[in-house]
Amino acid sequence: MNGRRVLGGMIAAALLLGVLLSYGAEAQEPNPPVDPGKFKGKVTVFYVHGSIEGSVMIRDAKFERVRDRWFVTGTAPDVGDQNDWTRDTHAAVDWDRVESFYVFTEEQFQQQVFADPGAI
Repeated sequence: MNGRRVLGGMIAAALLLGVLLSYGAEAQEPNPPVDPGKFKGKVTVFYVHGSIEGSVMIRDAKFERVRDRWFVTGTAPDVGDQNDWTRDTHAAVDWDRVESFYVFTEEQFQQQVFADPGAI
C-alpha cells in the first residue's frame, strides 16, 4: 500500500512538473522572424500577398507581436507626392502576408524615388 502511494505521488509530481515546464515555455516571448537591426535607419519596401497596391513602404521598420502574430511596423516615408495621404503615418504589415522585401538606405531610397517615381 505504501509503495502505491509513493508511485502515485511520483506520477502526480511528474505531471505537475510537465505542466509547469510547458507553461514557462509558452510565457517566453519568441524571437522576431528577421533580425530587427536589418531595418534600423532604412526604408524597406514590403511586397504583400493579395494587396491591391502590391507594396508597402516602411521607414525604421520593427517587429511587434499582436497576440500570436508578427507585424512589421514603422512610419510611411515621404515619396514626394503632396497628395500621398499615407506620408509620415504609422504603418503596419502582417508578416505572414509578406512575399518579399527590399531594404534601402535613405540615400538609395531617395535616389530611386526621385529618379523614377513609379519604380517602387
